[in-house]
Amino acid sequence: MLSGAGLEAEAERERDRSQLEAEAVFTQEAQQRRLVEDRVLAMVDSTKSRPPHPSRSQTMPNPPSPSNSQKELGGSATSWWSATKSRLTPTKGSPTPAQQITLDAQARDKDNKKNAKGKEKEKEEE
Repeated sequence: MLSGAGLEAEAERERDRSQLEAEAVFTQEAQQRRLVEDRVLAMVDSTKSRPPHPSRSQTMPNPPSPSNSQKELGGSATSWWSATKSRLTPTKGSPTPAQQITLDAQARDKDNKKNAKGKEKEKEEE
């Protein structure tokens, strides 16, 4: 067994060893931090030398939403939203070209059915 002086010396050596180990860890972490900082600074310097990349807001301005535009215009019915909506919504009086094609096709089908029924009646009468 170790004497009191031997135990104290062992404890002192253990403290010194753990202190050296902690200092080594701190030194390694400081080096890693410096490396990261250097990389970040290099990236910042490289972005300063390049022209700035235009953001989306600079290239494509966002149009105001319908609710915002009506507020800005005082709720007037002639806002861009109602003008666009009226262009997109067909009136009941004049069908759109696509609706006109559909109506023409339906009328043709109706005529074809009438003609087919008329021909069947003629055959039955003969």
